[in-house]
Amino acid sequence: MKTRRIAGVGAGGSGKTTTLDLVAKKLNIPVEQVTTKQVRDKYLLNSQNEILAVGNTVPHIGIAFQEEMIRTRKDHFDFLCDGKCVTEFCTDRTPLDSLAYTYLQNSYWDTEEHINVLKDLVRDSADNYDYIFMFPTAVFPIENNGQRGLNREYHRMVETVIRWLAPQVGYELIDVPVFDDLEARAQWICDYVSGVFETEKIKEMVDDVDFIHEAR
Repeated sequence: MKTRRIAGVGAGGSGKTTTLDLVAKKLNIPVEQVTTKQVRDKYLLNSQNEILAVGNTVPHIGIAFQEEMIRTRKDHFDFLCDGKCVTEFCTDRTPLDSLAYTYLQNSYWDTEEHINVLKDLVRDSADNYDYIFMFPTAVFPIENNGQRGLNREYHRMVETVIRWLAPQVGYELIDVPVFDDLEARAQWICDYVSGVFETEKIKEMVDDVDFIHEAR
């Protein structure tokens, strides 16, 4: 049986956390998170706006912050997945997300050599996930929680960079369709992981073969 290590990627406010919490409950598997706040607090940063500001005014701190985010997320799931001791979890962020923010916020000040080091780290993390779901941007209103930016165009840029980087670091993204509600979205992910669509596809193929035989 295939393991169920489920990850979500996408821009802030795309509903990853809420949706994957529902998925975890439906599939009865644990949620594993390494939040930005865990690392942000070490740098005395209180919001995404402050991360952006520091990255532009004190570049080496912004670069160090994003590298620590990548390493912390990678190390956490490397530990969980070492020897396949953990076969099931949901998580709402991956090192790929942090790499995308690095490109958007810090790459102007960074070196090509260091960026390649970060890409290698993210590439080495890809095997920690069996399913990597790409959440579309601007489906639901962005919650103003004081921690994330509200500019939809910026979030679309984040999504674009994630999609551009994914094949470079071995992340195979599964696009989540647009749904009117989170419950339907969560159910679609559960059905995908449970093989419902694959079973339906096989049944359709069998039905097509039967139809051809009958026609003959």
